[in-house]
Amino acid sequence: IKSIDTGFAQLKNLEQLGLYQNNLTAIPDALYLLPSLKEIDLYFNQLKQLDNRISTWKNLEVLYLANNFLFSVPDSVAELKHLRELYLHHNNINTLPESIGSLSNLKILRINQNHLNELPESIKNVSRIETLDLAGNFLQTLPIEIFQFDELKILSLFNNPWDESTKEMIHAQAEVLKTKEVSVKYDE
Repeated sequence: IKSIDTGFAQLKNLEQLGLYQNNLTAIPDALYLLPSLKEIDLYFNQLKQLDNRISTWKNLEVLYLANNFLFSVPDSVAELKHLRELYLHHNNINTLPESIGSLSNLKILRINQNHLNELPESIKNVSRIETLDLAGNFLQTLPIEIFQFDELKILSLFNNPWDESTKEMIHAQAEVLKTKEVSVKYDE
């Protein structure tokens, strides 16, 4: 599938949509007119950018965007107040917007295998995170607040060029998290 007919927008009550492994280079306009969407799977397409219209998905809880060619995430992601799971891994993303910190219901954030060289300061506000995967980026530093997320269960940090003080912090904090039965994956 390379495009979707505009008549698709008539499916106003559609809650789940799977467009996995197609040839979409952009999100079709008709999809922005689906107000009831709770889950959309756009894994393995050829998406290069997201536009601010993702904010029309007010009920969205799960957004699969992995294995595309995305370079960034729009600020309007903050409008997705019900978002619990965000899968952005295996893209070309080099920055996350500060607005990511507004996603107070986010439980899973997979941003591994991208080109991130820093995290937004607001990342420490997504404190309900259970799974945070930052592996395989270009991160050198990390805010200590990430290790203090109460609901954290899985933290993946390996394959990043951490600076020495961050490496020491990761090692020390990982030991503390392991006593709380948190799975921490990092380069030892």
